[in-house]
Amino acid sequence: MKNEQISSYLARKECEWLFNPPHASHAGGIWERMIGMTRKTLDAMLQELPTKQLTHEVLTALMAEVSAIMNSRPLAPVSIDPKAPRY
Repeated sequence: MKNEQISSYLARKECEWLFNPPHASHAGGIWERMIGMTRKTLDAMLQELPTKQLTHEVLTALMAEVSAIMNSRPLAPVSIDPKAPRY
C-alpha cells in the first residue's frame, strides 16, 4: 500500500491480503461462482428491457432485484425427507 495511514491501520487490525493468480478464476471458489450467477441473472434481465439505454435508476432497480434473487437462495442444503427436523 502506498498510503502509510492505510498500511498502518491494516497492520493494527491484522488484515491479510490474499490474491488470486492472474487468469485463474477457478482459484476464487465461491465468490467466482457468485459473480457468474450475478452476471447470468443480470444478462437475462437486460435482454428483457425494450431499450439498451440504462438510467441510473433502472440499473439500481435491476441490481436490487439481482441481489434479492441471490440472497433468496438457501444457505444450507434443504432436505426432502418429511421426517427431517426443521429449524
